[in-house]
Amino acid sequence: MANPRASPTKRYQPQVSDYEVACDRLNVRVYDRSFFLPNDGCATFDIYPSSNFDVNTTTSYIIQISKGRAKVVLPSRTEVDETSPGMLIDTIILTRVEYEDQYNCTTLDFANNLFNATRVAFIASPSTVLTKCQLPSGELVSLSATGIHFSVPNRQMFYSIATSIFGDQDELILAMQESVNNGTLTDLLVDELDRMAVMEAKVVGTQVTTLICIGSKQPGSVVPQINCAYTIANTLITKPRPLNPDIAQIVSNKNLSTDSPMASIMMTLTHLPLVSESTSSYALSKILNASAIAVTYLANLGQNVIMDWDSSTIFVAYDTFDIVEGYDVPGWVFFLMCATVIVCLLFCAVTEWRVEGRYKRSLYWLVSKSLSRTEGNGDLPLLYPFDPETLEFCGRRIVSTKDPRDSENEPAVYEQSGPGSQDPLLAVAL
Repeated sequence: MANPRASPTKRYQPQVSDYEVACDRLNVRVYDRSFFLPNDGCATFDIYPSSNFDVNTTTSYIIQISKGRAKVVLPSRTEVDETSPGMLIDTIILTRVEYEDQYNCTTLDFANNLFNATRVAFIASPSTVLTKCQLPSGELVSLSATGIHFSVPNRQMFYSIATSIFGDQDELILAMQESVNNGTLTDLLVDELDRMAVMEAKVVGTQVTTLICIGSKQPGSVVPQINCAYTIANTLITKPRPLNPDIAQIVSNKNLSTDSPMASIMMTLTHLPLVSESTSSYALSKILNASAIAVTYLANLGQNVIMDWDSSTIFVAYDTFDIVEGYDVPGWVFFLMCATVIVCLLFCAVTEWRVEGRYKRSLYWLVSKSLSRTEGNGDLPLLYPFDPETLEFCGRRIVSTKDPRDSENEPAVYEQSGPGSQDPLLAVAL
């Protein structure tokens, strides 16, 4: 979303606003409403795998594993093999949200139409598509879908390739492995026009996760090829919010429509690999969360953003901030500061080495060290009880209470008196 009239002296931040969710749970339907996965939802999420083959709805079936979790098997067949030799058609996923049984919001998973059959693992870079629909009733539907497409040359390599991408703890990958092992995905293929699609689906709240794998045969080959699409789709249906005044003016001037229930791809985000010296990989944990993050941000933008579908232009309301330039520190000031720090450190080091310890220590340190010597504990100072009011260590004063003017012969260094003395003083060499 580049600003064509951006000023280099300002910083632009899209305006966001809080939203209130109108629907927090989705049901799921697969392939033209034929198979239903209930989830006590207030809206319905439709998902359509590929449009390049015809599904045999008579032999297709759904197995509901638990609430919000199901497997769908779709035997299919293409009428004409339109691919070039050595090429396969990728699995394209179309997603649609239907709210209150009449308003739809649709987007299409961005995928390559054809890919080389020799490709293994990632067919293309993962991508996230986003769209937003303004429903006639005022609700906003924000829809995002992240698609990860990969290919497996034969059934024996499915587990190793899939787990190298998603790890060995993914529920849908492990369930699809069962369909590979028992032949559901590959054993019923007769010729190169046959297709077998198996979908593992899971819905939690308004997030729908699906793994769709399609088994097919290349002309002249007896080994089935498997290509898959792992899709994470998130939907946020929010209650009506007032239109941003600046956006409202653009809508009025350009005669734009804000209540069209149908939409397509508003934005496509392509996830780039992490490149090292030896190999490249994807930050999969971030990619799997991309759809949820993107749809939340799109919902926060709310009525501060609108799409002109005719001109493929996005209008965004921004907050602007002036950039205040800092001041450069002159070079001579910087080097003077460094020289001062070095001189101070050298002075501290010389002082520590040349000056005697008694001139660098506190009175408490000297007294405690003197006591340790008196009691035969060596030269190390110890901790002793000290009374700051009477200036006493263990009942022995370190400062005389006598007035020095009373006696001209008062010694400079106090000597500790005997046990019967009324003024026991601690001898401290200062």
